[in-house]
Amino acid sequence: NLLADDSLADRVDEIRERLDEAQEAARFVQQFGNQLAKLEPIVSVLQSDPEQFEQLKEDYAYSQQMQRDARQQAFALTEVVQRRAHFSYSDSAEMLSGNSDLNEKLRERLEQAEAERTRAREALRGHAAQLSQYNQVLASLKSSYDTKKELLNDLQRELQDIGVRADSGAEERARIRRDELHAQLSNNRSRRNQLEKALTFCEAEMDNLTRKLRKLERDYFEMREQVVTAKAGWCAVMRMVKDNGVERRLHRRELAYLSADDLRSMSDKALGALRLAVADNEHLRDVLRMSEDPKRPERKIQFFVAVYQHLRERIRQDIIRTDDPVEAIEQMEIELSRLTEELTSREQKLAISSRSVANIIRKTIQREQNRIRMLNQGLQNVSFGQVNSVRLNVNVRETHAMLLDVLSEQHEQHQDLFNSNRLTFSEALAKLYQRLNPQIDMGQRTPQTIGEELLDYRNYLEMEVEVNRGSDGWLRAESGALSTGEAIGTGMSILVMVVQSWEDESRRLRGKDISPCRLLFLD
Repeated sequence: NLLADDSLADRVDEIRERLDEAQEAARFVQQFGNQLAKLEPIVSVLQSDPEQFEQLKEDYAYSQQMQRDARQQAFALTEVVQRRAHFSYSDSAEMLSGNSDLNEKLRERLEQAEAERTRAREALRGHAAQLSQYNQVLASLKSSYDTKKELLNDLQRELQDIGVRADSGAEERARIRRDELHAQLSNNRSRRNQLEKALTFCEAEMDNLTRKLRKLERDYFEMREQVVTAKAGWCAVMRMVKDNGVERRLHRRELAYLSADDLRSMSDKALGALRLAVADNEHLRDVLRMSEDPKRPERKIQFFVAVYQHLRERIRQDIIRTDDPVEAIEQMEIELSRLTEELTSREQKLAISSRSVANIIRKTIQREQNRIRMLNQGLQNVSFGQVNSVRLNVNVRETHAMLLDVLSEQHEQHQDLFNSNRLTFSEALAKLYQRLNPQIDMGQRTPQTIGEELLDYRNYLEMEVEVNRGSDGWLRAESGALSTGEAIGTGMSILVMVVQSWEDESRRLRGKDISPCRLLFLD
């Protein structure tokens, strides 16, 4: 079948190329027919081997040299014959004296002859060069002629082989055949385009299916990994709850009928309730922070168990009547509210005024400042390296000093805090501190914790260490101002003076001598 022949397009292209070559050969013959007719008589010369051109050139040069030698000899003989009459030396004296003009003429003729000989040689070289160029052109034309003739013979043979007759109707038949081949070629191209489009569509669909397959494989592996991780987490959870005795809490029957969203909501509510409860415990805060990882849900159970253990270790068993930390915290909150009410009532019975609290804190601060002055008296004699003396500066913080002033002098303006039954004295003190210093961020600490800190005199003081370095005067003992040895010496001197003050106070309280602790530094 002609349509099923895959080599039809190649054959058409090959025949078209041959037809173009034949047309080009015909044009060449038509264009250079006269030159070819002129070259026909010397075909035998052109058919000679071009490789013998060098030998012919050498023979030609040798013949020219022989010819020049013969001409020179003939010229010499002619000159000798012409001057034979002058070879008689009888009148040589007269020739030397009276025939100088003849010598000049002969010399001029000799120069003219040499100039002519030079021109003849140059002309001979030019003719030889032209001859070599003509020979090269002739050889190239001959080779081109032979190639074209051979190509023409091949084309004629191919035309005979394919059954083409070079007559008057050949052009018409070729045109009809060309149209048929063009029509077949266009049909084949259209079919090829359709097949290419179908192939492209199939490749695109295959790529889409491949991508879908890869995505499904990735999803499968991810789901498989999630399932394996979930199983491993569940096994770890089961071991954890068995080891900690909270298994029956997790196996409640009503939890089996809840959806994942409901369980997640219950977990979030429980974590929200426990987050406030464990705000003051660093260990439980760390466990809570770890339990918020969505990739490790078993850590929520770990947090559950940690809170339960924390409650079981620190709270009386008569208060905790459940193994659920949330319910246990609720029971604790109920108990805490009861105890808070009881404590409030007792505080009201045993309440002291805010002025007395301020006076007590001030007296304590003054006592500690006096101790610091005594330490500074001992540190005045300390010197090492470039350090001539060391001293401690203790100042009361401005915010806390303002709090003491308000407690002692303006407490009537804030009686709404201290007379409230809902606030303890510590909480009222914390509220007053927040009211006086609204710019200070209290963080997540409760008013009770802040109030307890405000009742501690140490939080009212700021301490600085200064050293005297001669011409530099008093400088703060900072890392950039002191060398490593000076910093160590400063700390050791302060430590020695503190230990000495402890010795003096212990000796005063006990009333007897004791071994000085400073001897420990000798080790």
